[in-house]
Amino acid sequence: MASDVMKFADQTGSSDLLNVLISSFGKVIMWAQGLDGNAFPHDALAAGQSTSIEGTAEFNQRFRVGLPLTECSEGKAYEQGMYLYSMTGNKAVTNPLDPSDAAMQALDLLSAHKAGKNDGIVSVCSAKFGKTIRDDFAWNHLDEVNLLFGLKGTFAPDPVAVYRQHANRLKLQGL
Repeated sequence: MASDVMKFADQTGSSDLLNVLISSFGKVIMWAQGLDGNAFPHDALAAGQSTSIEGTAEFNQRFRVGLPLTECSEGKAYEQGMYLYSMTGNKAVTNPLDPSDAAMQALDLLSAHKAGKNDGIVSVCSAKFGKTIRDDFAWNHLDEVNLLFGLKGTFAPDPVAVYRQHANRLKLQGL
């Protein structure tokens, strides 16, 4: 998906404008979180390339730690002195009051690579890394990071509570 947008932007000569618009959106998100958007560099085109199918495959070839050996399985829970965990949502649309759900649904519908259940951006199988804590949270990609006003599905667990629980899990492991 990201690589399709980048190709279109390159073909139309709008890549610089697209980079400015998306990078500015990143700064707005930083501002909304109370952070200085200028303190963290944004390069939407580089992000799009690194998260494209091709960019992800290249990254995974260079850094194999935690990756599953077979498709949609778990990777090693402990490797090279690191504990490795993953968790993900599996719904693109979670709350009709959340304006970001429309974007998640559009991304899900426009995705050229349908890969089964996904969070609107990343398939459940692609999210597997190390030990999978859960891959069935009723979250979309933005719910997973509690992005928009903390809106989530009615019966979905609170992402903040889930991450606190995970922090406690790491603490109990002495990390």
